[in-house]
Amino acid sequence: MDNMHHITASAAARLHSLNLPPKCPAMWPSVPKKTRMSLTLEVKLDIIHRHERGEKTIALLATTILTPYTVSTIFKSADY
Repeated sequence: MDNMHHITASAAARLHSLNLPPKCPAMWPSVPKKTRMSLTLEVKLDIIHRHERGEKTIALLATTILTPYTVSTIFKSADY
């Protein structure tokens, strides 16, 4: 017999009876689903120009509601 693992029907039935919570957090009733916020071109250009003038990322974050990941993505996507 090969080295593959086979699950018997009784083992599969025991797995279904464990009453585990769903894996996807979006299915949990107490966790609200995140909504995506779209940024206008004007906001993106303002962030890029301020970065080009030497303004630090932490200063940009203090004046916006954006995450560090979003700001760095805007920097990386800018065509110079």
